Parts: sequence; structure tokens; C-alpha cells
Amino acid sequence: MNPSYLFSLSESKRALYRNQPDLAQGLQISEPEEYEHPPFVENAALRLWYNEQPDRYMTHWHNATEMIVALENCYTVTVQNQIFHLQPGDILVVPPGALHSIQGNPKGEGSRFIFLFELTIFNSMYDFRFVRSAFSNAVLINQTTCPDIYEHEITVLMQCAEVYWSDSPIRILQIYSLLLQFFICYTQNLLASKISPNAQSQLANSDHKTAIQTLLSKIETDFEHIPSLEEAATQTGLSKFYFARHFRICTGHTYWDYINQIRLKKASQLLVETNDAICKIALACGFHDVSSFNRSFKKDIGCTPSEYRARNK
Repeated sequence: MNPSYLFSLSESKRALYRNQPDLAQGLQISEPEEYEHPPFVENAALRLWYNEQPDRYMTHWHNATEMIVALENCYTVTVQNQIFHLQPGDILVVPPGALHSIQGNPKGEGSRFIFLFELTIFNSMYDFRFVRSAFSNAVLINQTTCPDIYEHEITVLMQCAEVYWSDSPIRILQIYSLLLQFFICYTQNLLASKISPNAQSQLANSDHKTAIQTLLSKIETDFEHIPSLEEAATQTGLSKFYFARHFRICTGHTYWDYINQIRLKKASQLLVETNDAICKIALACGFHDVSSFNRSFKKDIGCTPSEYRARNK
């Protein structure tokens, strides 16, 4: 069970957090699978809510990362086809573009923080690709799943709330600094859990990490020339075996799982932003035929490309 003293709120804090800065309210989702335009703070790509509404948030998606922190009572959150039953103190990170819904407590009681924010300002940093990979799917953080870092992570998010409802002239900068700490802590813990300290040290001090980072940059911009596993290993100066191992250490995914994820992410974007034929999008994203594209898309996204386009156009 999560230690409640880390996330409990005093009555004065509750009263303060009920007054939303900038007088903006959370967007109610009335239509299923609707695209949400997050009502960010003016001149900033983030917003935080202290939420006590018992209403259900219907299935929707957005380009922002969403973080849900259950404070009192339980909540059921569905992300793609995965169901999470959040207990008080649980943290759930929902990646951009993921269809999700929130079911409140049937008794109408309880509270939670909901954070929405863009992380694109960090994308120019090479190392941030490891963070993106670590959070490419929904991540549940609590005392059971992350016992070594949970206290740090919940404390950082509670600090985010304090700063958000403060009158600090640099509160947005402070919040992004805290969010970066949150994501770095989780990613470091994930990487450390996959290899021994000695192996991790060797990887951090080798040229292979840089070579893999360079390879990832090329892959994300050129879907027509994605190298085979053997070719990728040769480009990084590793044997096939060691490349596969180091790639998983760096990204948290196998080589081909990672390739498939970025292909589908690009395809999802093109389906919404263009009127291109599905066969053209499939080929542009590196799929050899429409049938394999449809199978892969439905397996990972939960619907066919045509259904996804119809829902989100």
C-alpha cells in the first residue's frame, strides 16, 4: 500500500487547489473517442487540475502526455485495451495519442490530480529518446511496481502541484524542471533494472551508446531505409547478439518492437493529418503491404487504420 502521508492534503490545500489558476475548467468529453484540445495555461504547454468530479471521462485522446494521481478513493482507467484500477497514491502516465477513459468512483467521492503537458521541448536532446521509449506505453508507478523510487516520484508530483498553485513568476519553468526529474528518475531505474551495475557502467562509457543514438535518429526520419538487425549491428560496430542486447538496454524494447512502434506512431499522425490512401501511408511508414499494416495497427492501437481515421478526423 502507498504511504498516505506522501500525498494527503490538508483542508487548506484542498481549498486552494479547488481554485483553478486562470479560471479554466477541465474539458468534459461527451463524445466517445473524441480528440481533445487541452486547454493549456496561456503561453505554456501544460495544465494541472485538482479534480473531484465524479463524472466519467469518455474515451478520448490528445497529443499531450497525461498523468493521473489518485488521491482519495479508487479510479478505473482504460488505456487502449489495458485496464488500470488506481488506488490512492497510484500514479498513471498515459502517453500522447493513446485512447483512454476514466471511470470515477460510483459513490461520487474522491479526488485526484490530472496533469496534461507537452514534452516536445526536450526532444532535441539525444538522451531524451530513452525517456520517450520508457513511457511509450502507459506506466503505473506505485509502491508495488516501483518500490525503490516511488517516494521520490510522488513527492516530485506533489511539489508540482504546490508550485502550480503558487504565485511564483517562474512557476512553469519550475514545474518542467520537476517533471524532468520525475522522468529521469523512472528511466534511470528502468535501465538499471535491466543490467548489472558493472555492465551499465561499461555501456555508459562506451561509444556504442552514441552509435545507437545516431542510428535511432536516422530511423525516425527515414522509414524507407530501415536497416535489418544485422545491418543495424554492423552500423554500430557490434555483433548481432550484442547489438540486440545493448539496444534493449538503451530503449527498453527489442529492435523490431521499437521499429514497429515508431512506424505506427507516424502512421497514426498521417491518418489524421492527411487524406492519403491507407496503402500509401502503409508504404510511407515502412510496411510492405496493407494487410500487415492493418494487422499490426489493430493489434497495437485496438482498431483498424480506417476506423482510427474515421474517429479522429
